Amino acid sequence: MINSTLICVSIIKKTLNEMIKTANMLADEPVDLIEFRLDHLKPLPRLEELFNILKVKKNKIATLRPIREGGESNLQEEKRVGILEALIEEKVDYVDIEYTTVGVDQLLKKAEENNVKTILSKHLLHGTPSFKDLVGLFDKMKKLNASLIKISTMIKDKKDIMNLTQLILHADKTGKPIIVTGMGELGKITRILSPIIGSKITYCSIPGEPAAPGQLDYNKTIMILKELT
Repeated sequence: MINSTLICVSIIKKTLNEMIKTANMLADEPVDLIEFRLDHLKPLPRLEELFNILKVKKNKIATLRPIREGGESNLQEEKRVGILEALIEEKVDYVDIEYTTVGVDQLLKKAEENNVKTILSKHLLHGTPSFKDLVGLFDKMKKLNASLIKISTMIKDKKDIMNLTQLILHADKTGKPIIVTGMGELGKITRILSPIIGSKITYCSIPGEPAAPGQLDYNKTIMILKELT
């Protein structure tokens, strides 16, 4: 943790064994969370095999991102939700649930009943809305009572960066924890700026393996944040 921000490494390996091996290599690294991008597994293993991620000795985020949100999963929604439900029942530390998920309110309730932390996410792949529209989206998402809200947008100019920065300050006033990320080359600065301002998790990559456009590797992220905070 740096300046109250959790450092998360996203893993996007194609096989579960590679994913778990990489996660175990991070056991002694100064990172707080590992995000298992299960949507990158081809083919997706059986549930009993997926549960092996729970043995990794770091706090874990299970993510099964659909294509519509920038992920790789083309599963039917019912099956995708069923896998997330199973991981919740097995007590994964965090589960990432897209705001557009069918039955999102029931899934969030199940997570709460199982003491699993939730990241309610929305990925805007083609641009960044106005500050007013971002606030409107945040306020709607806040009503669903997730542990954290994550809003990630594609950055095209400096104004987009300012809009995201203002959103963090707005969320702080409401007391609702938020994660804000700017995608794309111009969005790289948000990977550092956002946690300094108050974004609760910053997502990093294994060196050379970004899981999202503009993602920095965890060594660079930690070095820069330590220097600036």
